[in-house]
Amino acid sequence: MPVRMYKRGRTWYLDINEPNHPRKRFSLKTSDKKIAQLKAAEFTTEFDRKRLGLDYKKEVIDYTSLVDFEQKVTKHIKARYAKRTVETYLDTFEIFIAWLTMHRSYKHINQVRRVDIDEFITFRRQKISARSANNNIQQLKTIFYKGIKLELLQENPVVGIEFLPDDSKPSHHYSDSELSALFNAFPSRFVPHFTTLLYTGLRKGELYHLEWNDIHLSDNYIAITPHGERTKRKMKPRIIPLVDDAIDAIKNRIKLAESDQLVFSNPNGGMLRKNTLYDVLQRAKVNAGITEGNLHSFRHTYATQLLRKGMSIKIVKDLLGHEKIETTEIYSHLNPLEFRDMIAVALNFNIYK
Repeated sequence: MPVRMYKRGRTWYLDINEPNHPRKRFSLKTSDKKIAQLKAAEFTTEFDRKRLGLDYKKEVIDYTSLVDFEQKVTKHIKARYAKRTVETYLDTFEIFIAWLTMHRSYKHINQVRRVDIDEFITFRRQKISARSANNNIQQLKTIFYKGIKLELLQENPVVGIEFLPDDSKPSHHYSDSELSALFNAFPSRFVPHFTTLLYTGLRKGELYHLEWNDIHLSDNYIAITPHGERTKRKMKPRIIPLVDDAIDAIKNRIKLAESDQLVFSNPNGGMLRKNTLYDVLQRAKVNAGITEGNLHSFRHTYATQLLRKGMSIKIVKDLLGHEKIETTEIYSHLNPLEFRDMIAVALNFNIYK
C-alpha cells in the first residue's frame, strides 16, 4: 500500500493510495517529524488491519487534567534527574500552571497550544532576562515531551517556539580597585568566603558544600568531587591548588570550629541559606559604590586573571571543571594589547644578528 508523508507549512500530512480506491489524505496535526512518523505508523497499521478484516480498536489518549499531568510528570522527572535540575524544571512548570490558571479556563493539559506558550514567555520576559526565558522554553519543551512519553498528550505545544535573542552582557570581572573596595566593605565574618571564591574559582554551590575532607592543607590543594547533591551530575572531579591567601582564609575557618563537616557553615554548623552570600555582596556593593558584578564574577575574575597572565586555556578549563573548552572561552575576551610584552618576549627571533 503506497504511503507518503509530507509537510505543508508547519503541519505534517499522510497520503494513502489503495488500489481501486480514492486517495486518502490525513492531517497528522503536528509539526514535529518524530511524532508525525509515530502517528503515520498508527494510521497505516489501522488501514492494514481493516483491509484484512481484523478487528481494530484505535487507541485514544484521554484528556489529562492539569493536576494529573503535573503529578505524573513530576514523579517521572524526580526519578531521572538530579535534585537541583528537578527543582529548576518544576519551579518553571509551577509558574506556568499558575499563569495558565489565571489567564485561561483550561481544565486539561491537552488544551494548551503554542499561542499559550508564546504569551507565557512574553509574560516571563517582563521579569527575567532573555537567557532565563530561553531556559524556560527548553524546560517546558522537555516537560511536555515527558508527557508525550507517558501517553498523557499527543503533541508538544512548545515545538516551534523560537528562542529569544540573548541580550545578556558578558560576565563582569572585578578590577583591583573594585576588589579592594569590596573587601573593605565585607563583614569580617564573610571575608574568608569571598577570598576563597576569588582565589579558587569555586562555584557558589561548591563553596557551600565544601567539606573538611576535601581540604588538603599539607599539600596545598582542594579536591572537588561530584558526590551527593553538591555538584552537577556530569561534573568531573578536579584538584585546585591553594595559594597563600586561600590557605589563610581556610585557616580562619578552622579557628571558628563551627562544623565538623562543612568548611563554610553558618554559626550553628548547618548549611548557609541559599541567598546569604548574595545578600552580603549586594550590601557591600552599595557601600563600596559598585554597580557591576555578582557572585559568579569572582569565578570570572579568577579565570580572566589566569588567562591574562598567560596560562593555557586547557589548564584553566580543568581548574574550573568545565566539560567543554567552549565554555571556558567565554572568559577569554581579553584586550590583545595586554599581551604586548609577552608577545615581544615570544617573538624575539634575533634575525639581525
